[in-house]
Amino acid sequence: MGGSGRAVGIALAAFAAGLLQGCGGATLTVPLARWPGYAYFDLAAQRGLAEAEGLRLRTRDLDDPQQMVPAFSRGELELAQVTTLEAAQICQQAPKRCPVVVLVLNESRGADQLLARPGTGGLEALRGQRIGITRSSLGPYLVSEALETVGMGLADVELVPAELPRLDGMLRRGEVAAIATFPPYSTYLTRLGLAEVLFDSSRLPGQIVDVLVAERGYALRNRRELGRLLRTWEAAHAAAQADPNAARTLMGKRLKLSGRQFAEAEQGLLYLPLREQQAVLRPGGPLDQNLQEVQAVYVRLGLLKPGSPQPRVDDGPLREALLP
Repeated sequence: MGGSGRAVGIALAAFAAGLLQGCGGATLTVPLARWPGYAYFDLAAQRGLAEAEGLRLRTRDLDDPQQMVPAFSRGELELAQVTTLEAAQICQQAPKRCPVVVLVLNESRGADQLLARPGTGGLEALRGQRIGITRSSLGPYLVSEALETVGMGLADVELVPAELPRLDGMLRRGEVAAIATFPPYSTYLTRLGLAEVLFDSSRLPGQIVDVLVAERGYALRNRRELGRLLRTWEAAHAAAQADPNAARTLMGKRLKLSGRQFAEAEQGLLYLPLREQQAVLRPGGPLDQNLQEVQAVYVRLGLLKPGSPQPRVDDGPLREALLP
């Protein structure tokens, strides 16, 4: 191609880049699973809130939250919404893809629950019983912490791993005495009196935290775009506060919950505005400490190998998001 041809090519490339920016800029894909605390990116996508930030937001549905860890570990996802426990699990399964945490999505303050059939008789009555758990790491952790309050441990019960949607049926049929679960799966069981709460995450303040993680190299290459994504997430929360009924109905639809049921499911979740996350995400801050404590507990429970790499906090996207 001659000089004039190269000039035309450069001009066309610039024009195409301008069109892309005008149509919403970079495209980021955020996976969604059936958990109320992950629904705000869904709301943002359905309301078109990312466009105001010069961003195109796509979502990818995962029917079961347990799919998030293996999908990220295999390299199918660059971003994921997971617990800090699951972030540590990724680091063990795929050390080269050990992610960085860029946002605190929520803290569980009662949403994660150990449910039993009515009349079970309390945590002490679970000794020697079968307890249904998810195949992810959160189930054993919640059960262990619950049993510890009455001087028991995982060795005192039989854990029965199962797919999350199956746990409620196992409890109703009497195949297990209790299950570790969360909304929306726990919602109708408790609402209809089919189960009672023996223990929940309100007794574990600061320990069960959902975060947005990114593959380390991806976070470095896309810091500005991730900052825009964080602002989009906060815009979704602002939209929900401005019109809560419409927002809850929209978010609940994916979870097969009514707007009222979604609001009930959210009661056990605590959200932090971006400005308040500065102190949480700072190097050596509370989230860094949470990740270290999670690692230690999991090694003690035999769920992580000693010396496994640990997720790190990257507050660069947050600092980008908070720029004037």
